[in-house]
Amino acid sequence: MPGSPPPLALDDLRAADYEAVASWFADEEQFVTAVARAFTYPLSRAEYEDYFLPEPAPRPARRCLRAVIDHRTVGMASLARLDWRNDSGHLAFVAVDPAWRGQGVGAAMLRHVLRLCFDEYELHRVSLLVFPFNLPAIRCYERLGFQREGVSRQACRFGAGYLDAIAMSLLRPEWAAVP
Repeated sequence: MPGSPPPLALDDLRAADYEAVASWFADEEQFVTAVARAFTYPLSRAEYEDYFLPEPAPRPARRCLRAVIDHRTVGMASLARLDWRNDSGHLAFVAVDPAWRGQGVGAAMLRHVLRLCFDEYELHRVSLLVFPFNLPAIRCYERLGFQREGVSRQACRFGAGYLDAIAMSLLRPEWAAVP
C-alpha cells in the first residue's frame, strides 16, 4: 500500500502545463490508456489548448484540472459532459506523471475532483470508462466507491483492433459512504 503523497492542490490546467503533460506518455499505448482516441498521438499543442483550456464559465460543459505538488503539475483529470439538468458528469483523461505513479497521487487527486463534483457542483452521478487492462486505475476507482456498470464492447480502435472499456459510475450517496 503506497504511503500518503505530499499535500496536493487542485486547480485549472494551464497552457504552461502542455510540455509536462505531453511528456508523460512514452508511447501510443500509454497515451491511449489515458485519453482513448480523443486525440492524436503525440498530443499537439493545438489539440491540448483547444480541449484542455476551455473558456471559464459558472456552469461549464467541461473542466480540466491539474494536481499540483510543490508548484509542479503531477496529474490531470477532465470533467467532461457536465450535464447540469441531470446533475451528472463524466470523468475523462485521467493521468499522473510517471515519476509520481504508485505513490497515492492519483487517488488523492481524484478525491479532490470528486469533492468538487459532489460538494461544489452538487452532482448526483459521475461516470467514467476504463480499459480492462488498466488494473491500477480500476482498483483506485473501486476504492473510491465507483461501481462497475458494464462493458462498452470494442469502444476504442487501437492498432488493427478494438478495445473494450469498462463503464463505471459513482453516485452521491455512495461517495458519502467512502471513508
